[in-house]
Amino acid sequence: MMALQTATGQYGYIYWDIPRVMYYKPGDEIKARLWIGNTSPESMNLMIRTRLIKSGLILSEGVIRVNDAAWFILDGYESTEITGSITAEMSDAILAAELLDNAGNVIASTYTQLITPTQVQYTGPQPVQPITDITTQTLPLLVIMVTMMILTRMVSSSA
Repeated sequence: MMALQTATGQYGYIYWDIPRVMYYKPGDEIKARLWIGNTSPESMNLMIRTRLIKSGLILSEGVIRVNDAAWFILDGYESTEITGSITAEMSDAILAAELLDNAGNVIASTYTQLITPTQVQYTGPQPVQPITDITTQTLPLLVIMVTMMILTRMVSSSA
């Protein structure tokens, strides 16, 4: 199992099971699971934008479609999981996924550094570093989410 890479913003979060750094040959499919969450009490219209970045320049942009639509709605405190694959047209670049709100503001993002393989026999996309235990990667996020849920219930019950 791959280590989860996560980023949390003020109103939401996005993370995936793609390692932070990986060997990658352009055109190969990277199988991925993404987790997206709305940490606000309001429903939000969201989009997942992908970017391929090299030397600070955005080389390409795309959209990860949810239920065959670019934009999707997540109710307050709701989350969803998306499974699929991503391809990039080059290596030695950063592959980023950004969670955008209706106004086009980036709420949260995550990324992976794609590195050209130097192996004699390339066997597909591979993590560069050893995989760590999933709980060490996600425990801080879980603590934040549980704390928010407890505080929300305390505020609701005192009103």
